Amino acid sequence: MARAPSVRGILLSGHRKATGWVKSNRNLAAAMLGAFDLLLVIAVIAVTPYTEIDWATYMEQVEVFLNGERDYRQIEGPTGPVVYPANFLYIFSALYKLTAAGTRIDRAQFLFAIFHALNVSIVARTYLEDESLNVSVLLLILLSRRVTSIYVLRMFNDGIEAVLANLSVFLFCRKNYTLGCIFLSLAVGVKMNALLYVPAAGVLIVEELGW
Repeated sequence: MARAPSVRGILLSGHRKATGWVKSNRNLAAAMLGAFDLLLVIAVIAVTPYTEIDWATYMEQVEVFLNGERDYRQIEGPTGPVVYPANFLYIFSALYKLTAAGTRIDRAQFLFAIFHALNVSIVARTYLEDESLNVSVLLLILLSRRVTSIYVLRMFNDGIEAVLANLSVFLFCRKNYTLGCIFLSLAVGVKMNALLYVPAAGVLIVEELGW
């Protein structure tokens, strides 16, 4: 009489099949994880109050910029002068226009939910460059309350900087050093903490391409 498979055996078999599918469909798997993340984050927005910290300041600084001011010393908001590079002003100028001068918080949160989902997809796809990866760890990307808060409950510019910086990491993994450097530069242009990526990027480029 055939022996019934154990629960552990069924789980291991399912995990092997899932692993095989994910590694054969890496782009699709990363996109699906991002889509699932988008649904989760929208649910978070629905049940968690938004907390104003920097968004109003961003919008006031952008408004000064859009009104024609180009002297950084004169571009200010409620918490002080702008302290971020020009790419911050360009990107948040677009958000200013898409959110009715920053007054449509619901629309802004949805846009940042898209940024969050995009970041999840990029990070997942980068992890999938590792052939030895246990694909179960991809689910851990969804679990950071801090990162979710940065994106949709605070709408800090760190979120957009992270999307660009993590995209540069993926491009470096794919040995596309020109595009990787471009996106890393764009990330630095949003917030300069992306400079922390530069030493590793420099070492990698020198190792691969030489001086």
